[in-house]
Amino acid sequence: MDRELSDDELVAFVSAVSAALHGVKRLFTEAEEIDHGAAIVLGVLFRHGPMRPSAIAQLTGLDLSTVSRHSRFQEDSGRVCKVADPADRRAHRLALTETGVDRILELWQHRVARLHEAVGHWSAEDARTLTALS
Repeated sequence: MDRELSDDELVAFVSAVSAALHGVKRLFTEAEEIDHGAAIVLGVLFRHGPMRPSAIAQLTGLDLSTVSRHSRFQEDSGRVCKVADPADRRAHRLALTETGVDRILELWQHRVARLHEAVGHWSAEDARTLTALS
């Protein structure tokens, strides 16, 4: 019969999960030469289309000032542009440019390759078990 986790076991578990999460974050951004927050903003725009910065912040859990900072940098890099918001002419939405779409697709290919390196040796059953446990 299972017993409850001790305090030490609970701390060890949370530490292991935290280390895994940080490892995944590094896996995705280390060699991509793009900030994790910027990649999140680009990814949201790729999946959802043009959005107000406030909607991106709400969807991602990022602070609006963080979204604005990343958006400005991506705009300066030619990956994002401002487009009129059809619901409110005073406001704008952010949209990916062709360069931004190309960058996201490049990031995606790079990430999939790195994931194959990291866990490609796992059996399909092990991967499905981990997925089901999460």
